[in-house]
Amino acid sequence: MNSAGRPSAWRRLLSLLWVATWVAACLGTGCKRAQACEPQPLNQVAPGVWAWAGQDQELSASNQGHITTQVVLQSGTQTWVIDPGPTEAHGQALRAAIACQLNTPVAGVWNSHAHAENTLGNQAFLRSGSAIWATPETQAAMRERCPSCLAHLLETVGPAATGTSIAIPERVATLSAKAWQAAPDGPSGWQLRAFKAAHSESDTVWWRAQDRVLIAAGLVYQKRLPELAQGGLRAWVAALDALWALKPRVVIGQMVGNAEDLVNTRRYLCALQDAVLEALGRGETASSVSTLPLPEFSDWAGYASRQGFNTQRAWREIESAWMQGPVQPCAALSKAPN
Repeated sequence: MNSAGRPSAWRRLLSLLWVATWVAACLGTGCKRAQACEPQPLNQVAPGVWAWAGQDQELSASNQGHITTQVVLQSGTQTWVIDPGPTEAHGQALRAAIACQLNTPVAGVWNSHAHAENTLGNQAFLRSGSAIWATPETQAAMRERCPSCLAHLLETVGPAATGTSIAIPERVATLSAKAWQAAPDGPSGWQLRAFKAAHSESDTVWWRAQDRVLIAAGLVYQKRLPELAQGGLRAWVAALDALWALKPRVVIGQMVGNAEDLVNTRRYLCALQDAVLEALGRGETASSVSTLPLPEFSDWAGYASRQGFNTQRAWREIESAWMQGPVQPCAALSKAPN
């Protein structure tokens, strides 16, 4: 292992060969015996809800791009995947795990939003005939950004991303930004809603009220700095407030957790807004402030590389609103879910 803590090219190659062998064995035999496909990455986190958990890390060769959670919803003899992961190899491994552990076909795949680590595993499922779904906004964003995202993935992840190609969702679902509705393709009991311009252009969220399970891929982080790239700080906070009002018990975001992750994500965004407002009050300008340090979050993955970027994005948004009138600080959250 080198000084950066990453495995050698030889170890990465061995890892890729292991994944390829595992996938070939699983898909070739139908995986009738789960023990033939160790390890088993899917963990059941709620009835009919399985997750291959993400990590509080940045995209790198050492994690092969796997930093976000893949969710599998099971109902009867079918399953649905939410976000198949970052690469063709990872998508194939996920498909093999579903065959091994659940022994059910994948009826459809949903892309929650247009980020590479969530969607570039699409091709593995498209090859097997699964329908790929997204909102129109996510579909359009993927058409626009996926080529550059794929190039960045190949450069950052290296051999683990070999063979990965872009598969744009061919089916679209127009979801409300203000109300929950049933999925056009998915298991019963779940409702969907698409929050606009929060984390990204469109963030699809899944909610099952009967046991208060929330799947909010791009909106909820755990010990990893949120990224203000295509969305907006205040819209993101508003989305989190709406989700908090549901009183969720299980919250699956970038990682598997609970409502505390929602609270902490909001806490960071609110702290960033407050820091911008304080700097504006002191007469600072965006050109004089490259970053606003928030020591409380300095141990979160991505802080060193992304806090300056987030500062500039938040500054443009908050300054524009501030010039038109007072900007209200984040309101306190209501009573915690029980």
